[in-house]
Amino acid sequence: MSRVPDNVNIRDLSLPGTHESCALYEGSSAGFAHCQNRNLQWQLTAGVRFLDIRCRAIDGAFAIHHGPFYQQLMFGDVLSSCYDFLRKNPSETILMKIQQEYSEDRDEYLRIFRTYMDDKGWRSLFHISRGYPSLGEARGKVVLCSKYPWVGEGLDFDDFDVQDDYDDPTQDEKKKEIVDQLNNASDASAPRSSLYVNHVSANGGFPWGWTPWSFASRLNPFTKSVLYQAPAIRPRVGVIAMDYVDSPDGDWDTADIDGIAAVSRLNEFRRPTLEVGKSYVIWNRHTGRAMDAGTAQSNVVQWTYDGLPQQCWTLEKGYADGIYTLRSERSGGLLSCKPGQTATHQGHDYHFWQIRPASNGGFHIHQDYAGLDLHIPRGSLDNGAGLEIDANTQYDWYTWCFDERVDINQSDAPGSLDIDFRVVQRGDLTYQGVYTLTNTGSETLTSWALDVTLIEGVTLDTVKGAVAGARTAPLPGDPQQADDKGAFSRLETVTLTGDQPLTPGGSTEVLCEGRLPQPGAEPAPWHIARVS
Repeated sequence: MSRVPDNVNIRDLSLPGTHESCALYEGSSAGFAHCQNRNLQWQLTAGVRFLDIRCRAIDGAFAIHHGPFYQQLMFGDVLSSCYDFLRKNPSETILMKIQQEYSEDRDEYLRIFRTYMDDKGWRSLFHISRGYPSLGEARGKVVLCSKYPWVGEGLDFDDFDVQDDYDDPTQDEKKKEIVDQLNNASDASAPRSSLYVNHVSANGGFPWGWTPWSFASRLNPFTKSVLYQAPAIRPRVGVIAMDYVDSPDGDWDTADIDGIAAVSRLNEFRRPTLEVGKSYVIWNRHTGRAMDAGTAQSNVVQWTYDGLPQQCWTLEKGYADGIYTLRSERSGGLLSCKPGQTATHQGHDYHFWQIRPASNGGFHIHQDYAGLDLHIPRGSLDNGAGLEIDANTQYDWYTWCFDERVDINQSDAPGSLDIDFRVVQRGDLTYQGVYTLTNTGSETLTSWALDVTLIEGVTLDTVKGAVAGARTAPLPGDPQQADDKGAFSRLETVTLTGDQPLTPGGSTEVLCEGRLPQPGAEPAPWHIARVS
């Protein structure tokens, strides 16, 4: 959102979203409680900007649930993820809908909400108003909205214009409702009076109906195809809330952002000032796909964004002012294209370009010698479609956007940690657990950390292994809850800092010992390993 103008109101944005954003665990539901394959960190990094958070009021806190099924997160964990993302990306905003789930005491729910906001210090994370803010007002903040119940401040989700036929619709019924709501949002003149929300999700109901995946595997590809039929300059579509947001083509667990890109490309963008020597991801305004130098071929094609070096291009000065070359970070070759041929990244002529301003924040990439413009032939949406040059620039598949690289493939990053936790010994009220951390990246990690947040009533008393210490400062808003023996309770995230490097493929173990609130309880900590 860094290139969307500040004065655009959030109700006039196109926002990729997730339904049941934290529902990664199905429990004994046979798939009916499972709605996502990717966690909040991945969703936010990939471009999701609307979160649907379901909170169960229990023991003075909010546990994240889908119906009766606990999702191994607490509300503080959700807020910590949002805080961390916005701290690193202050130009962004997150629209968060919270609602009560699997609990009935409304007064207790509201009291707990106020505890999070005021006693635990999370209020400063939010933009709270009864009116829709502009993007400039909301940047760096979580915009609060709520339903079932409205929490008495912030936006009321019941005021939104919502399509959410979730209760076992037929495919044809649901598809029609999705298209009708897209048309409603697009046809509404700006500024709109409310925000349009379009749920692509549905659930047939346990035990005989279709699961969320059964619907998503069919509705996600349908919705993506409808969105890509829209010109990039069409009016905004509001929130598109998806199950299995990483599976836009109906394939299981693909970490694909095409569905997200199909929504976000429909926003109005400011044109950036390009800098010589800077690396860019260059994506097509019509297809939302990135210019890709491939891994085994010399042709330059379009491909779903994956954040890898073949999709990064360095802008370099050419033989005169206003003339440039684009160098592939993968091959080191220059983008070139002869008339009637497919673009390559290994050419030695036809490689000088003029970068000319185009509509809606984009550019035309104009071949200097031939006088023709780079484009996707006939606006093809196919991965692998080759780039060509032509004289006609009236279509938006001749328009290219320049953005900075975002890493959505953490497992392929130079530094990345994989976590495995297992209980190795259990007493009536004690446990021993072992974290195994493996460097799955391509570079040695000289500095790393493990953040551990504990289930209600579980303590972390001692830590042994490859860590420098068992405690650093808690996350903002988390009070100190150590008892007189120095044990940590639920409201604190404990950071364990590594004290030895991890080579690629290397592993280390960290032993944790603590107490349980009752016999038979599971320690089941929530955790994230990170390169610090």
